Amino acid sequence: MNIWQILGIEPTNEVAHIRRAYAQQLKQHRPDSDPQGYQQLREAFEQAKAMAESGFLTSEDSQPDEPETSPGAVALDKNEVIFLRTEPELSLVPPTGNVSDVGPVWSAQEITTLVSELMESEVRGAGMLETLWGRVAHNGSLLQQQLFHQELARTLAEQPGLTEGLLESVSARLGWGLDEYEPARVLGPHVLAALEAQLRETEVSRGWKQLQVESESGGFLQRMANRLLQSERAEVPFWMRLVPGLVKETQRQVTRLSHYYPELLNRLNPAFINFVQQPRLAASWSGILLCIFWGALFTLVWPAPGVWGGAVIAVAAVVFFWLFGRDVLLFGLARWRSVMTYYLAIEFVLAVLVAVGGFAAFTVIGFGLVESGDRTGGKELLGGVVVVLIGFIYWLAWPKFELFIRKPGEMLRRIFASPWTVLELVEFAFPAIFILPVYFMMWFGVLLALLRFLSPSWA
Repeated sequence: MNIWQILGIEPTNEVAHIRRAYAQQLKQHRPDSDPQGYQQLREAFEQAKAMAESGFLTSEDSQPDEPETSPGAVALDKNEVIFLRTEPELSLVPPTGNVSDVGPVWSAQEITTLVSELMESEVRGAGMLETLWGRVAHNGSLLQQQLFHQELARTLAEQPGLTEGLLESVSARLGWGLDEYEPARVLGPHVLAALEAQLRETEVSRGWKQLQVESESGGFLQRMANRLLQSERAEVPFWMRLVPGLVKETQRQVTRLSHYYPELLNRLNPAFINFVQQPRLAASWSGILLCIFWGALFTLVWPAPGVWGGAVIAVAAVVFFWLFGRDVLLFGLARWRSVMTYYLAIEFVLAVLVAVGGFAAFTVIGFGLVESGDRTGGKELLGGVVVVLIGFIYWLAWPKFELFIRKPGEMLRRIFASPWTVLELVEFAFPAIFILPVYFMMWFGVLLALLRFLSPSWA
């Protein structure tokens, strides 16, 4: 059987016609199902195309197609592999005998040894790869080259611990083009999927080992959170809410694993995952510090002269409501949407009244700090500074990404939680020892002035 019989067409100089015939025959002789038939078809296609391009056949009606842009380039179907041969041009004379009688230039054992060496030492494996591929590229047929690439990739895909760096190194040396838009053109979609699956398995295994290390040598909260997530408890213990920061740390761990390693969630305790995926009220270091900060402030200003106890109680109620009370109400009313709507409307009105009232009160306080008989303009200047300062504080605390109906209340919460924010800004470093007392004294002066303004004259 000659090359034209293999292609199923009459001899022709039209390269396009040869390609169409080759594509039609390729459907019956795929390299994975019929390697011998594919090799015969491939060799017949190469020789027929070379004969057509050289004008080996003469015909008045046939015109040669445009020459290839690169000598030795092989145009294949979009699902095939493209390899360029560095050997001399193929003979125009059809071969005698069976084209599949070429001896093998590599063995499966060599592939296995090569992959083992690459996994153990990439440097030594790289030298072995260069040697083996050089032999295949110079002595092997197109089919042998293709099968070498696919067998090597399949063997790599079976190796636990395969890393992306090693795979990229092999890809760069063999021209697999894994970083290109269509890497499946070289290895095929199934082999590529197997490699990606092995890389993902390696990454997930690394994530699990990291979780185990953190369970033994991480911080206190990190160790507790990871151990609870890996425990076999049927229920979440109540004391988990009482350990400051534990619920938040557990939420952080679950969020991180869900984002990077969702496969690991099946290995964790579902009770704890369900618990932390819902908003929860729990003790936190920020809440403890704010309770101590504001509790000490109200305790110190209560006995001050000119301060009425009722004003202290009212202002304390406002502060602690927007620090803690509103969160409790939001959690409690979350299941009743209609009631929640009314509550948010009421909270919005109250927050606006408190914010406007505070701004007006401090404006009056600022303008009243200087005696009315002062003719130097100090009163107006100081009052203006107070107004600008209060406006600047409101602007800093104004939330950008909250629902509008919640923005005034969230602004007040941020102002009252500013002692913790100050510590976060200095990252709880040594300067916090000096900054926090200064901040405390500043709030003491502001709170004392406000309470004296709100207290009746007989207090």
